[in-house]
Amino acid sequence: MIESNRSLRIIITSMLNATPEYLSVLLVVAVVISIYAIAGITLFKGSFKYCLTENLENEKGILDKFDCMDHGGDWVNKPHNFDDFGNAFKSLFTIMTTSGWLDVMWDSVDAVGIDMVP
Repeated sequence: MIESNRSLRIIITSMLNATPEYLSVLLVVAVVISIYAIAGITLFKGSFKYCLTENLENEKGILDKFDCMDHGGDWVNKPHNFDDFGNAFKSLFTIMTTSGWLDVMWDSVDAVGIDMVP
């Protein structure tokens, strides 16, 4: 099909010729995300964990893993976190693609401990 359609052949050839430029841009983006991932690990490592309990009234007084276990809950981690490089890279990629970035934002607000309700 490519041999019979001249315009399609030009497009495919142009895309293949531009591959090195795409790879260099991809490398720069990966380096920038890696720098931010390392910064995120430094700032947020271990702070995205929370207590999962059946009784929601007890969650206000729970501050750490041991309080959670005393109340009969499970100390679990959010799906997007900054505990290691892979999770940090995945979280930053999620933020960049704007697909689910609100969850990461609210989880980081909870991790920092900012009270958003006046």
